[in-house]
Amino acid sequence: MTGKLLDNGCLTGHFVEIDTEFGWNCKGIELHEKAYNHCIGLCLDVLNMPLEKKHFENKTFDAVTLWDIMEHIPSPNKQLLNIINYILKDNGLLFLLVPNGGSLAAKILYEKCNMFNGCQHINLFSQDNIDLFLAYYLVLEKKTIISEFSVLSDYLNYNIHTWVKGRNVLNY
Repeated sequence: MTGKLLDNGCLTGHFVEIDTEFGWNCKGIELHEKAYNHCIGLCLDVLNMPLEKKHFENKTFDAVTLWDIMEHIPSPNKQLLNIINYILKDNGLLFLLVPNGGSLAAKILYEKCNMFNGCQHINLFSQDNIDLFLAYYLVLEKKTIISEFSVLSDYLNYNIHTWVKGRNVLNY
């Protein structure tokens, strides 16, 4: 499958770049200035403005992606989804990736889990509230793409730092 794709929050453009190589006509949106400049340096078709400010025509895109951005938006709301719905073609696909605040890893690690630090993730999603958020969409599939066991294992096996006489010694 190919078509027109919008990667909203494309960061350094890797997804845009890869999908372009696979024949997609890709456009990205990135608000972080350095990441946006990196995309421009790669000659990617990327805008540096919020989706709400760019007026795309109705039914422009076959797919829209929101990879790890909904948890960072101060007020993720139906307005954003309405815009996406407007720009998606009939039977277009919305790909949404968010950390699961109700996951086993999040429950076990709680205060040690970066999704709860309030600095980066200002919204928390779980299986229940993401269903409410997407109530007007036909959800084709929901699945965990990052094993919770690997998250826990990575945390438990993370390199331990030990301070000895003012020097940082890395233990494995």
